[in-house]
Amino acid sequence: MIFRHDPKKSFNHGKHSFDKADFNNAAKSFQRSWSAQRSEKALSYLMFSHLLRSDFKSIAKLMKEREFHGGFAWYSLFWCRFLTGDFYELDDILDTMLSCDNYFVRAFALYEIIKRRKSREHRAHADRYLHQTGLSYEMRIEEGRASLYTHMIHERYDSALNEVRKLIMEYPGQPEVYIDLFEVMKRKGDKDLLKELIYDKAVQTHARNDYRVMYLISRAFYSAGDIENSKLALKTLTGLFRSNPVFYYNLGNIYFRQKNFGSAVENYKKAIEFAPLFERAHYNLGTLYLKAGYLIDAERSLDEAIRLKKRPDNLNNLTACYISGKRLEDAYEFLQSLSNVDRGFRERSIELKNQIKQVLILT
Repeated sequence: MIFRHDPKKSFNHGKHSFDKADFNNAAKSFQRSWSAQRSEKALSYLMFSHLLRSDFKSIAKLMKEREFHGGFAWYSLFWCRFLTGDFYELDDILDTMLSCDNYFVRAFALYEIIKRRKSREHRAHADRYLHQTGLSYEMRIEEGRASLYTHMIHERYDSALNEVRKLIMEYPGQPEVYIDLFEVMKRKGDKDLLKELIYDKAVQTHARNDYRVMYLISRAFYSAGDIENSKLALKTLTGLFRSNPVFYYNLGNIYFRQKNFGSAVENYKKAIEFAPLFERAHYNLGTLYLKAGYLIDAERSLDEAIRLKKRPDNLNNLTACYISGKRLEDAYEFLQSLSNVDRGFRERSIELKNQIKQVLILT
């Protein structure tokens, strides 16, 4: 007698394990269901279970399979690409997620697009992306998270906080709800609540097991002034994900703050190596060189930062670089050449040019 494996039964068993936050058994059940019947749902939640176990090798292996269908799996893929430093694919992934049947996936993608691109167009047409037709929830947690991100998109942060508190009460074993809590706290700007959050035992336990939470808590430690714990988390992350420029950049900021300029330079250079268009890394490296008196290196880095983006602080520091090197004519010509810059800096540049002109006349 031949016993056939029931993929539906395995999938339901996986859902049961998932709801109990038993992600190891959930992954095994979803794997059996996926192997027996190549369904999009089984693959989506298999990848999600791997994500919650920080098993990125298994996610990468699944991505190589030709049967990849997408769906909710794009959410896991987004985080996998983020942690491994493949940022150039993130925009395409988010755009694809906007057309997903899963309401939570659409809400998450829309929020990330608005946050990352500061897209007024996406914010203005938010309701079109968040249309209520074709809702698809396999896990109960998705509905609450979809509601939370909808509140975030519409900047209803108090409502988002109430929603995430409910999720934590209902799903204390899910790292996802703590990731959402960090996001809400960041938007609310409540530093006291954020400081309380980072020393919570449950949060610290999830940070040890989920590298996304580890990254978020490292940033929160830095904001709270706990530099050593922030550095410890980031050193762990750079050891695990050796090509993520954001981790190196943040580690560089810590060394800069600690006046360990050699280590700061090393980490900023690594960030730039993996992301040559990382404007803030060029700016911080140039600012460090300026502070240390290495004016030629400072000018080179700040020039690159300005080429990428004409931020007022980029322009200001390059002007300071010329002035520190007693190159007043170069400073004047640089200020004179600027166009389409921030109004505040434009007004400041007029004042600076007048001061430089007066010094040049006197000398």
